Amino acid sequence: MAIETDLHAGVAIFLKLDIHPNIQKEILSKGGFKAATLRVPAGEIAPGISIGPSAIPIAEIENAKIEYIGERYLLRIATTLNKIHEVSEKVGSSFEKSGYLFQEMVRYCEFNFPEQTLEIPFLVRKIRSMVNVPAAGVVSSIFGVELEPYSFSLSYPGTPLTDQWTHIAFTPEPNNPKNRVILKITKRTPTYSEMIDFLSDIETKIERVKELFLEVKI
Repeated sequence: MAIETDLHAGVAIFLKLDIHPNIQKEILSKGGFKAATLRVPAGEIAPGISIGPSAIPIAEIENAKIEYIGERYLLRIATTLNKIHEVSEKVGSSFEKSGYLFQEMVRYCEFNFPEQTLEIPFLVRKIRSMVNVPAAGVVSSIFGVELEPYSFSLSYPGTPLTDQWTHIAFTPEPNNPKNRVILKITKRTPTYSEMIDFLSDIETKIERVKELFLEVKI
């Protein structure tokens, strides 16, 4: 069962040191990227008035866009899920081809699969058949209604205050909770190579998660 091709994904690459946007543009242009289309910075609500760090468009290729936030030393990639591995790998190789030790330049990386819906029939019933919450009965007695699992999330480790963090959240889509799930995935790695390894089969990972729900018998 194929995953939808229009799902979005992004990778944030936090650098150890600042590197001028013009240098990044030159590096990526030599790596096959084209100059980014100029636009009004997302954080600017009026000329000269910003609500946060402004992102500088750096480069783009097909449906992928790359931008840089200098205040955070953040190189950000946004594209579709089926292209995120290829584009992320191409960014690193572009720096390497220009003589930069990209692996050593990176402080940590973070993959983000923003809240997007997947079609899963009888979702709430399946979640309740899969997730057991021993304290549900006690909480139900406190509030006077029979409460059961509705949404859940999983993480490693027990705190996000680390350069290694995995968090997956499953929430039924409020307007169609019986048939659609909002899936959100965050994956942080301390090295660029670990992120590339994680992305190498990211579509398969998400497809297997979807199949897990579809195969549940209720």
